[in-house]
This record gives sequence, C-alpha cells and structure tokens, in this order.
Amino acid sequence: MIGDDLRASALGALWSDGELRAKLAQRGRANISRFSWERVARTFRAHYRRLAGRPLEVEDVALLERKAEF
Repeated sequence: MIGDDLRASALGALWSDGELRAKLAQRGRANISRFSWERVARTFRAHYRRLAGRPLEVEDVALLERKAEF
C-alpha cells in the first residue's frame, strides 16, 4: 500500500538522518510550550458545557474556536 510505503520511508529517514531527528526534536520541544494542563482542563470544561447545552462563556467560545491548534 502507498501509505505503508510512505510510513516506512519516513521511519527510514528518521533512523538514518541525524540532522532531521535533531530538527524535529527541536520543533517538538518548541511546540510543547503551547500546551498546559490548565488549558486542557478549561477546554474540556467548555466542551462539557457545550454538550450539556449550558450557556458558554466568552472564554469557552474562544477555546472551542481554537480546537484546530490541538
């Protein structure tokens, strides 16, 4: 399958290319700073309110609109 070939190729590149591994690790460390347990908890609260049909606060709406960032 094409997907399997691409995955195998990507894994091979990670295994053999130290520069690529370092670059991706650096990007991962920078990306992790966007997340916090507090934000996760607030986002879940917003989803629970939405699913329960309760009124959403302004912060809830903002968090739900940013879901694509996760």
